[in-house]
Amino acid sequence: MAEPTASIRADVVDRDTEHSSSNDATPPREHIALGDALPYVAATIGALWMFRSVFSGQLPGNIGDARWTVALHEHWYRVWQGDAALRDLPSFYPVEGTLGTSDAFFAQGQIYAALRTFGAGMIDSWTLTQFLTFLFGTLGLAALSRRTLTTVWGRVAFVALCATSYPVYLQLGHVQLFAIFWPAWIIVAAIDFAADRRRVLSATVLAVLPPVLALSSWYVFVLFFLLTALFLLV
Repeated sequence: MAEPTASIRADVVDRDTEHSSSNDATPPREHIALGDALPYVAATIGALWMFRSVFSGQLPGNIGDARWTVALHEHWYRVWQGDAALRDLPSFYPVEGTLGTSDAFFAQGQIYAALRTFGAGMIDSWTLTQFLTFLFGTLGLAALSRRTLTTVWGRVAFVALCATSYPVYLQLGHVQLFAIFWPAWIIVAAIDFAADRRRVLSATVLAVLPPVLALSSWYVFVLFFLLTALFLLV
């Protein structure tokens, strides 16, 4: 009877040792959660950094584009208030159907209209809308980094370098380019769909986001389309 007992005890010890080793090899859950969150933290900090002039009283964009887009955003608010026709911009009165001759700012206009509806002023609504537009893109970079890079700090570096790069900073004078990183979400959806992850959500993003981008930031949409076509051809 002694030998079977010893054998059972040995098996128990072996299983405990194996279980302990597997636990030691798995990072603590809180470390995993922190690692997943850091790219998004970097995306938020990067967006705040690029809009830091707002905190000193300067509006984003240059004097030409900024003034023009304030009027476009206000048009969307007037449409939802029932005070303007969808495609008729008062800037070109009496010519009708002029919305879309430049960037229509469709998505941005809905954010702006909601802020105005809740009582925010014209300039505050416009400024916050531009920040949220840019932030949505940098968060897309964070999501993309999680699907393409393996290390946490590599992901953080990728997000920070893209979001705060000097070429991007130079182009932030043009409000119509604040959605420059939105295509990252399209790429994320394509990766997820190909990997059979969240297929309904990813298919919805692939179907909805490109036309929304085209209606919101035409320049970004055309640039992304041309680069995607070049990538597929090569």
